Amino acid sequence: MTSANIFSHMPLNDKKSVLLFDIDFTLLTSDGAGRVVIEKTFLELFGKTNVWRDIDASGKTDLAIFQEISSKELGRELSRSEEQLVVVEYVKNYRASFMQQNPFHVLPGVVELLDRLVDRENCVVGIQTGNIEDIGELKLRGAGIYHYFSFGAYCASFYDKTDVVRDAKRRLEEQGIRAEEIVVIGDSVRDINAGQSNQCRTIGVATGSFSEDALRDAGADCVLPDLRNAAVFLEQVLSLSGVRA
Repeated sequence: MTSANIFSHMPLNDKKSVLLFDIDFTLLTSDGAGRVVIEKTFLELFGKTNVWRDIDASGKTDLAIFQEISSKELGRELSRSEEQLVVVEYVKNYRASFMQQNPFHVLPGVVELLDRLVDRENCVVGIQTGNIEDIGELKLRGAGIYHYFSFGAYCASFYDKTDVVRDAKRRLEEQGIRAEEIVVIGDSVRDINAGQSNQCRTIGVATGSFSEDALRDAGADCVLPDLRNAAVFLEQVLSLSGVRA
């Protein structure tokens, strides 16, 4: 995904809306592939088994998950060099797993919604995810939807989703986008918190482990049961960001 001026095709005086989608359980599912690969990685590197037990990964970055597992299984945090080794092995194992079987499935309504969004001249569709970039790209490509996204904010060196969104916001502000023109979309309370902490609009989608009530209680500006109804989604986005119909 390019970091060049992604708004060059838009009229300068038009309001713009940047929609930042979470990946896992918002756009797609992966049949637990990440859990399996993390188990394999920690077994190979540290001889530990069943490391995924009691882990709630919803809205967390990959690095935060690795450190949580290490604290639980090793009784300490990973050093920087160990963390980088885990990242390398995790990506390698994920790619090998993907070559054997594509586990990625787009959630209902997502393709139809993205088709409508990319046709809008004053909307830009991007990603905000706790995934390492190589993993996020692999998921999007495996699900056949990578081409819809012109902008992405990934885990990088971040341990909190709030920092992922803050990085996206900083980069967008450099291109003239204001926080109120950014809409963060996700299935977890951490997505909502990340958007709110960065003064962005938020849409909660109850396709993960959090209910509509939980997302609403977290303060989401709008809550939807799923992304099946593109018309309703667009109505909410236009209302939140002030973009003309």
